[in-house]
Amino acid sequence: MQVLRKNIRDSDMIVRWGGEEFMLICHNTALNPAVRLAEKLRAVIQAEPWSDAVIMTSSFGVAQMGDESLESFIERADRALYSAKDNGRNRVVPAL
Repeated sequence: MQVLRKNIRDSDMIVRWGGEEFMLICHNTALNPAVRLAEKLRAVIQAEPWSDAVIMTSSFGVAQMGDESLESFIERADRALYSAKDNGRNRVVPAL
């Protein structure tokens, strides 16, 4: 979590969402900049020297909230995350 906090803005919030999942909330951020941030975080996580020579990877589902319920927004991000996991992991997938 510290690795992520060092690479996000002070206005961004990161919270644990389930067992091994986190949600990063970036207020007033369009989809493309959010995808770029997710790519940066994915690369930082992979490059971080973890213990026991472990190479950590991460998968991201990225969504921009539209005119929809919070539940619908989170479902779209979750579908994108599972698409990233299902298609080889260690990738960023924007939600449609």
